[in-house]
Amino acid sequence: MDDGQTPLSVSPETVTLTSSTDVCLPAAGPTVFALGGTAPYSLRNPLPDAIGLSSDTIARSGEGVTITFKGGCMQAIPIVIIDSIGNTATFKVNYVAGR
Repeated sequence: MDDGQTPLSVSPETVTLTSSTDVCLPAAGPTVFALGGTAPYSLRNPLPDAIGLSSDTIARSGEGVTITFKGGCMQAIPIVIIDSIGNTATFKVNYVAGR
């Protein structure tokens, strides 16, 4: 899959966590996987104080990065994955308060 012939993509493309309270407390999130493109991959996180990533790199196609929410609600925050030849894929991160 990381032969450069399969377009770079991510799975899932959107991550949404809903808090069990009316505020967005720190919480564990899911793993997002890099697929295709040309490994290795690097990640760009625009909100490192609010979104934790288990790594800023992914070694191979099919591997992923686990998200940790550090607290605070957010919507449509883009995390960019860049493969070794400059192709990009983006996944969006949402953390919403429960009602």
